[in-house]
Amino acid sequence: MLRRLFAVAPLCIAALSVQACSVDLTQDSPGDAGRLRFRYAGEDCLLGCPVDREVLAGAAMDVTVSNLDPDVRYSARTTTSSIATATSRQSCDCATHIAGETRSRPVQPEDKCAAGEEKSCTLFVTLETKGAGDVKLEVLDGARVYVDSMTAKVREPARLVSTVRSDNQEVARGADGVYSIKLDAAVQIETKVFSASDQDLLFTGHGVDVKFADERVIGPLDFEIFGSSDTAVGKAKALGDARVTIRAGTRTEALAFRVVR
Repeated sequence: MLRRLFAVAPLCIAALSVQACSVDLTQDSPGDAGRLRFRYAGEDCLLGCPVDREVLAGAAMDVTVSNLDPDVRYSARTTTSSIATATSRQSCDCATHIAGETRSRPVQPEDKCAAGEEKSCTLFVTLETKGAGDVKLEVLDGARVYVDSMTAKVREPARLVSTVRSDNQEVARGADGVYSIKLDAAVQIETKVFSASDQDLLFTGHGVDVKFADERVIGPLDFEIFGSSDTAVGKAKALGDARVTIRAGTRTEALAFRVVR
């Protein structure tokens, strides 16, 4: 999630170099054929996640594929559509390197770069996961010939863990299991999803669905935290009790709230 980056980014910006940053920027993995490099992308993987991580069933997950031949147009497909389907988009740039400065411009995959420019391309794939299981993501060239592949481990959620914050301060459940929130305060609910092997399941979009049952008491705000799909934001609007239901895949959790003065 983007807010996690903010603990790291100021150090990197201040240093003005990747070498000065203590973050591993190479969280990619070789494909089955060893020709391409794969990594998961998205809010939990801003700097890349290795593809041996488990991903959430019933959600979207982004994959970045690199080490491409810049003169080839690529596409992607999955081997088992009942587990996941794939859509892809290839992005290319022409870059010049002069006096330590790099300048680049976007081009179409079939375009040629000018003299002195270097072309590079990346394939962006979105997996729409549907059911649990292991599925191959295959990358094909322009003639629909197999180039390389990776295995996506799609898993159903085993448990949900939600953290509640009010005005950016974490709130603990009371002895009665109810979260007490001050009137007019903002409410932030972040939910992590874990598999049966206790791995934090990755997803890029629509993995967690949050429903405010009593919007007169606590209702949603019409924005998201930095585009996060696992964080819901609401406001305590009136005194009283309210419930919030959280669903991820086949798992559902209900949270009880009480708005007080």
